[in-house]
Amino acid sequence: MNARTEAAESFFRGGPHDLASASWPRVGFEVWLAAGPLLALLGHGPSDIWLSSLAIIFLVESSIRSDWSWARTIWFQAAIAFWAWAALVSSLSQWPADGLENALPWIRFPVFAAAMMVWLGQCEHRRRRMMIAMLFGCGTSIAILFAERLSDPTAARLYGTFSQAPKPGWYVLGIGLPLVLMALQKFRTELQWGWVALPATLLVLATAMSTGEIAVTLKIILAITLIVLLGSRFWQLLLVGASASVGLVTVLMLYPAVLARFTKALTERLPWLPSSDYYPAWLGGWNTMLQNPLAGIGAHNYQAYCQTFDDAQRLETLGISVCYPHPHHLYLQIGAETGVIGLVLFVVFAAALLVRVGCVHVRAAAPPFSLTALVLLLVALWPVAPYSNAFGQHMNFFTAFHIGWALALVGTAVAVRTKPAAPPTG
Repeated sequence: MNARTEAAESFFRGGPHDLASASWPRVGFEVWLAAGPLLALLGHGPSDIWLSSLAIIFLVESSIRSDWSWARTIWFQAAIAFWAWAALVSSLSQWPADGLENALPWIRFPVFAAAMMVWLGQCEHRRRRMMIAMLFGCGTSIAILFAERLSDPTAARLYGTFSQAPKPGWYVLGIGLPLVLMALQKFRTELQWGWVALPATLLVLATAMSTGEIAVTLKIILAITLIVLLGSRFWQLLLVGASASVGLVTVLMLYPAVLARFTKALTERLPWLPSSDYYPAWLGGWNTMLQNPLAGIGAHNYQAYCQTFDDAQRLETLGISVCYPHPHHLYLQIGAETGVIGLVLFVVFAAALLVRVGCVHVRAAAPPFSLTALVLLLVALWPVAPYSNAFGQHMNFFTAFHIGWALALVGTAVAVRTKPAAPPTG
C-alpha cells in the first residue's frame, strides 16, 4: 500500500473515531458527511450539493485507493447499464440537449447510495452521527410543521421550512421513517423500546397526515404495517396499531380541513381513479410508452413530446387534454422516456437491491436492522404511488438516501482493501 493510498485509507475509512484527536480536514469531512438531513431542511439546492459532493468525493477516494469493488455489485452494474441506456436514447431523441441534461447527472444517486453503503456500513460511529442529525432534522421539521398547523388550522396543506410545498411531508417520510422503523424493530425484541417506538410512530404519522400529503401518509402506513406484520407478537401489533390510530384520529378530529382533504383524496384523487388529477398523467405516460416501446422519447421529454400534438390528436392518442411535466409515476416515466429496455434495466436495478438486502435478512446471523433495511427499500421502490421527476432531484434524493441507509444498515458494504498485518516475529 503506497503512502497516498494509506492516507486515503486513514482519512475516509480508518483513523481515530474520537474526532477530538482528528485533523481539521478529517473533522470537516465527518461533519459534512452527517450534515445531509439538516441541509435537506433548506430545500433542493443545499441537499443536492451535499449529495453530489459526496458522490464526487467517493469517486475520487475510490480512484486514489484503486478500489472499485463496490462498483462490481450487481445492483450498481444494473444502475450503470440503465444510465448508459438512458443517455444513449436521450442523445438520439428529438430533444437531445434536454434529454442529456437530465439523463447524465442521474448517476449521482446510485453513486451516493454506494458511498453511504461503504462509508456508513463500515463505521458504526458514522451511523450514530447520521442518526443524531436525522433526529435533530426531523424534530425541527415536526416542530415547524405543528407550529404552522396551529397558526392556520384551516390550511389544507402545510409548507414547512422556507415554504417548500409540498416538500415537508416527503421530508418526514425520507428522514423520519427510517428512525421510526428502527425503533419499531428494536421494540420487537426489547420491550423497553416501546416507550420510544410508540410515541415516534404516533408523532411521525400524525405529522405526515397534518401536511396534507396523502401519498406520504399511505407510504408511512405501508412501512409501519410491513415491519409490524413481519414478526411482531400480536399484542405488539395491537399497540403499534393503536398508537398509529390515535395519531390519525387526533389530526382528523382537530382539523376538519385535513379530514376534508383526505376524504377527497381517498374518494376522488387516488391515481388510478378517472376522477383523479394524477390519472391523465399516468394514462399519458402509459400511452407514450406504447407509442415508443423500444427506446422511448428521451429523459424528461414527456412534456415536449406531448406538446408536439394538437389538442384533438392529444385527446385521441394520449388520452389527456393537458401536457404535464412528467407522468408523476416512477416506472411509467422510465418506460415512456427510455422504452421497455430502459424499464427492464431499472427493474433489474431495483430487484437486485431487494435481493441483496433480502438475502442478508434471511441469514441466521442477520444484522440487527436487516428488516428495517428491507422495508425501507420496498417502500422507496414501491410501484403503486405518485412520484416526481424520475430524473430530477426531489424524490430521488430521498429514494437514494433510503437505498444508501438500507445498504449501510445491513452491513452490505463490500470488503475493502486493508493494510496487511505484519508477519509474526520471533
